[in-house]
Amino acid sequence: MEGTSEEYSDSEEYDGESSSYSDSDVDGVDEKEEEILREMEHIPFDVLLKTKESVGTLRHAKRGAGRPPGKAATGTRGGVGDAPRPSAKAKKGKHMPKEISSKRTYDPFRESAEETKRRKRDPRFDRMADDDSGRAGDRARKNYSFVFDEIIPEEEKELRQTLKKVKGEGSKQRIQGKLKKLQTQVDHHKSEKRRSETTRRATGTVKTKSGKRFFLKKSELKKQLLLDKFNELKKKGKLEDYLAKKRRRNASKEHKSIPFNRRQ
Repeated sequence: MEGTSEEYSDSEEYDGESSSYSDSDVDGVDEKEEEILREMEHIPFDVLLKTKESVGTLRHAKRGAGRPPGKAATGTRGGVGDAPRPSAKAKKGKHMPKEISSKRTYDPFRESAEETKRRKRDPRFDRMADDDSGRAGDRARKNYSFVFDEIIPEEEKELRQTLKKVKGEGSKQRIQGKLKKLQTQVDHHKSEKRRSETTRRATGTVKTKSGKRFFLKKSELKKQLLLDKFNELKKKGKLEDYLAKKRRRNASKEHKSIPFNRRQ
């Protein structure tokens, strides 16, 4: 009993000492805080805010200085950038080539192959729409003949009337370009029609003794087409101008083919 009483008294004395020590410490801390608060009353708020930010940055720098080099901070949310990257595969042998991964990141802004546009073909101007006999092309030209006989002449007439009224130079050039385009279409239509008639006259009417159809060579057909063209130009009185222009063009080609040292 005496031993237990002595132990109990010792514990009470220890507790008393600890409680008295803790109370004194608390009183000292409170006094220090009060002194600090009294001193901070005269400091402006913006200075306190800057001091707080600088202290936070300093603490963050000290925290990162304690980590070993080469290790990044691991985020608490498990972000993609925080996860460590897998190491490259080691070579299986000393003399074996390094294995390279075939994986590539997907680029949403990559240049894709351009889609080939579907070409629109007009049977009036496309020779591929014609068959061997030439009947398909003739049929198409006959079906669309109203375009060149009625629509285009009316359009040309309206454009010429508009050209007389317009005063701006840019508008005049635009209308003249449209007229030139229409005239080119008409000339092309006439040339194709003349070619078809010449081909049909040269191949459809001529037959051999056996009764089979006879087809001219390309060279003979070209001569026949050129002869028909000359006859048409002669009727219009434009043959001499055409031949003079042809001669100048051929002379220019021959002059370009001559070496520079031999030119005069």
